[in-house]
This record gives sequence, structure tokens and C-alpha cells, in this order.
Amino acid sequence: ENLVVVENSGATGVTIYVDDSNTAGPWDGTQNYPYQTIQEGITAATTGDTVFVFSGSYDENVIITKDLTLTGENKDTTYIDGGENGHTVQAGIIDNDIEVHLSGFTIKDAGGGGFDCIHFSYIVNSEITNNKILNSLEGEGIAIDHSHALSIRNNVISNNNVAGISLTESE
Repeated sequence: ENLVVVENSGATGVTIYVDDSNTAGPWDGTQNYPYQTIQEGITAATTGDTVFVFSGSYDENVIITKDLTLTGENKDTTYIDGGENGHTVQAGIIDNDIEVHLSGFTIKDAGGGGFDCIHFSYIVNSEITNNKILNSLEGEGIAIDHSHALSIRNNVISNNNVAGISLTESE
């Protein structure tokens, strides 16, 4: 008989790692060979996975379209910088509720009219915790629409042009 061992089976998901200092590669999302960008980690993730981001500065606009946990190593040293162009972190799929847990980052520099540092749309049973949310030039720090059962706690939200937190058609 053959014995097959399947690691990380079940509903718990796996952890995918991201570290901007892994410039030499290879990049496979393991702790030894993490991806360089957060979006690469998210793309490689499947439903229920965790993307763990080591301290560093990630100059990118992050898009999340599946259930996942996105965790930064330290909110004071792990930056997602939207480059004053679009939403910095955008999560959701219209008419298809997903679950997203976001913590441990400084999320900053959204840019352009109506673009926010964090934009959650059609999100359920989720949380935004322990972040710094700064400098949305023409939008909100956190904008929530069509979402419910979302906890926003222990965040520092400052210097956002329109509002710190806005809710639309949400509870």
C-alpha cells in the first residue's frame, strides 16, 4: 500500500510569504523564497490562504478578489504605497460576497477623485485591524459599500481628504 501525506489540507489554507528584499529569487512564495510583491502573493493564493508580508515598502495597488487574510509583519514598518494613483487596497467582487482580513500595515497615498486607501465592496464577516491609514488625496481612508459584519478596529486613520471612514449601503 502507498501512504500519501497531504500537507495543509482542510479549510485552514496555507501561508504565502512576500518580502521585497528577495531581489535575487527564486520566488515561489515559501518563507525561504518569498514573492517580491503583495499582488504576486495574492495571485498565487487560493481561497482561505494567508498572505504574510515581511516589513518593507511595497509601491503597488493591491486588488483582492478572493477570501483571504493579508497580514503585514508590523504596521510601523510594512508599507503599501498607492503612489497617489487609484485605490491603495481594493477588495471585492460585485454581487459576490468575499471574506477579507487585513491587518498590520501602513496603507497610504491613494490618489485621484474617488480613490481610497482601502476600498471594500461586497465584503462579509471580515475585519480591518491594527493598521495606519494615511493620505488619501481626494478620497476616504476607508470606504465600505454593500458589506456587512465587518469590524474596523485599532486603526490610526489620518490625513484623508474626504472622510476617515465612509459607509454606503452597508451594516
